[in-house]
Amino acid sequence: MAFNKFDKSYPSCKASGSEQIGVIPSEWNYLPLKRIVSTKITDGPHETPDFIPDGIPFISAEAIKNNKIDFSLKRGDISPELHKQYCKKTKPQSNDIFFIKSGATTGNIAIVETDIEFSIWSPLAVIRCDPLQMYHKYLFYFMQSNEFKKQVEIYWSFGTQQNIGMGVISRLCTPVPSVDEQQAIASFLDRETTRINRIIEKQTRLIELLKEKRSALITQAVTKGLDPNAKMKDSGVEWIGEIPEGWGVIRLRFTIIFNPKKSGITGIENNSEVQFVPMELVPDNDENLSLEQTAVYQDVRDGYTYFQDGDILIAKITPCFENGKGAIANNLTNCIGFGTTELHVLRPKQDMIQTKYLFYLTKLQSFREIGESMMKGAAGQKRVPELFIKDCYLPIPPLLEQKGIVDYIDESNNYTNSLISKIEKQIDLLNEYKQSLITAAVTGKIDVRNVQ
Repeated sequence: MAFNKFDKSYPSCKASGSEQIGVIPSEWNYLPLKRIVSTKITDGPHETPDFIPDGIPFISAEAIKNNKIDFSLKRGDISPELHKQYCKKTKPQSNDIFFIKSGATTGNIAIVETDIEFSIWSPLAVIRCDPLQMYHKYLFYFMQSNEFKKQVEIYWSFGTQQNIGMGVISRLCTPVPSVDEQQAIASFLDRETTRINRIIEKQTRLIELLKEKRSALITQAVTKGLDPNAKMKDSGVEWIGEIPEGWGVIRLRFTIIFNPKKSGITGIENNSEVQFVPMELVPDNDENLSLEQTAVYQDVRDGYTYFQDGDILIAKITPCFENGKGAIANNLTNCIGFGTTELHVLRPKQDMIQTKYLFYLTKLQSFREIGESMMKGAAGQKRVPELFIKDCYLPIPPLLEQKGIVDYIDESNNYTNSLISKIEKQIDLLNEYKQSLITAAVTGKIDVRNVQ
C-alpha cells in the first residue's frame, strides 16, 4: 500500500527470519519478547477473589477496550490486603502493556496510562519493557500490527476457548530498531493515528446524528401523522400526547394474536423442520429475520413460542429489550419459525393494523422506556411482562393512512440507511489505512524518522 508522503524506504534491508515480517532494515534486530523486557512476563492471580464495596479495582479481560483500560468495566473491588497479596506476583504500573491470553478477545492489548492502584486477573499477561532496549510505545504499536496478530493466531490453542500460554507469549518476536528510532516511529504514529481517529470520531458522530434524525422522524410519523396542518386532539395517554382527530387509541392486545403457540399453527408435526432463532441473531435495528440468519433443527419441542412469516418479534429480556432487539420474521423454512422463550411474538390483525406500522411503534424509545420500567426479575434476568405488551396503548390511524406513513418512513429510511452505509465504509477504509500505516512503520517498510 502506498502512503503518499510516507513512502520513503530504508536504504538496505535483510531477512528477519520471520515469514510474517519478511525483510527488516539492516540495522534492526528481530528478538523474542523475553529478550526486551525488564521483568519476566507474568499474569494475574488464578484464584477468584472476594469482592467488596469501594476497594481496589480488580481488572480482567472485559475491561480491555480499544487498546485502553476501561475501569468502568472492572470485575469488582478487592480489599487492600488482598491487593497487597496479589501484587507480590504482579503489580501493574504505568507503561505496562496488558495482553489478553485467553477467551474470545485473545491477543487484544492495552497500555497502562495511570498511576492508580489496581490488580489484574489471570487472563491478562503483563509485558514490561526494558527501557534500554525497548520503548514501550513502539512495542505497543507493534502489538497492534497485522504481523504481530498473525503470530498470535498461529500459536494460540483452542480448548473450550482460544488461549495462548505464557511461554509462547515470551517467544513471540518483535523488530527492534535503536531506542531513538523506536521513539521517532512511535511519535510519528501518535501524530498520524490521532489525526485519523479525529476524522473517524467526526464520521461516527455523523452516523449518530443520522440515527437520531431517523428515530425522531419515525416517532413523529407514527404518533402525529404526516399532515402538519391536521387538527389534533388529546389522546388521553401521556406518552402519546396529541394525535390527529381521525385517529384512535387502542390497547395492543386488541390488534394482535399474542404469543401464538404450537397448537395455534397448522402444519407442525413432531420432527418437522423448523428454525431455532437464538437471541443473538435477532437484530437491533434491521426489519427482517432471513433464512441465512437462523439455524435449522429437525425437532419440534413443547414449551417454546412459535412464529411465522409476518410475525413481529420483540426481545423480552434485559438488556436486549432496551437495546431495541426486534424484527419482522421473513423467509422462514416452510413459513414456520421456532422461537426461544425470550421473545414476545405479535401477530397483527391485518384488518386493524399494518405489520410494519406496528413494528415501527414497537421501536419507539417511549415504548421501550415504559416496558423497561415494568420489567420484573432480578439483575440480568429481568423481563418485560406480558401485561405490558397487552395493555400498552397505541395510536391507530385508519389503515390507508397507516400505509402512507409506512411508505414515507421506508423511503426516508432507505435514504438515511444509504448515507449511513457510505459513512461506515469510509470509516472501515480509514481503519484499514491506519492499521496498514502502523504495520508498515513498525516493520520498517517505510522510513518515518524524519517525517514531520
